[in-house]
Amino acid sequence: MISPDWRDVFPYEEASQVIDAIKKTWGKLVKRNFEDFQPETDEPKLTIRLKILLSNIKNEFGLTGYFTAEGVEGKLDMRSGSLDKMGRTDILYVSRGVEEEFTFEFKKLTTKPDSRRAYHKFGIMRFVTGKYSDKKNLDFMVAIIIKEAEADEILTGLTKSFAKPDIKSALHMLTNDDGDFVIKPSSELPDSVNFDTKHARTLLPDSPDITICHFHVSHIKN
Repeated sequence: MISPDWRDVFPYEEASQVIDAIKKTWGKLVKRNFEDFQPETDEPKLTIRLKILLSNIKNEFGLTGYFTAEGVEGKLDMRSGSLDKMGRTDILYVSRGVEEEFTFEFKKLTTKPDSRRAYHKFGIMRFVTGKYSDKKNLDFMVAIIIKEAEADEILTGLTKSFAKPDIKSALHMLTNDDGDFVIKPSSELPDSVNFDTKHARTLLPDSPDITICHFHVSHIKN
């Protein structure tokens, strides 16, 4: 669990500013209606455009750090030279004020079970296994939703999926002090994200358990 000492130094205000920048910059791109920024566009094409515009206009949001996209993460075995736990983060923000990085993993999300399974397996699980953020206490999942009007239904389906025993087990889910697997409102950034989930990293003895803050962006605002 996140310790009070960690909370004392984590840049919550800057994290909120970055989330606000992501949401508003996504909205700018949606309004431009680019051919390669559509609901059917592949996630990497969406996030690289988002990263580039975020880098160009970050000063508008008072951000002094910098953004990267599709950054390679992994581990190098110094005995064999082999690479392990290779992965590419969607968007990474590096703070200049403190030694902190925010990883944002984007996944398309609909009402369909296959979509939720992908969000679990190819999103959350990458944090749980340490492919992403192996030394960090907190990071972010971003759901890409087509219609904002469907967001409540889609996110409700997602939160209900966490109650399934096989999902709870696979994602090594932890409860908060009240016994909740889904923390809503968020205990970390209640004004910026939809909810939190907590996950044990028992297979990674040198890694802390991780809290994931979940929020969403959409292509159609009504």
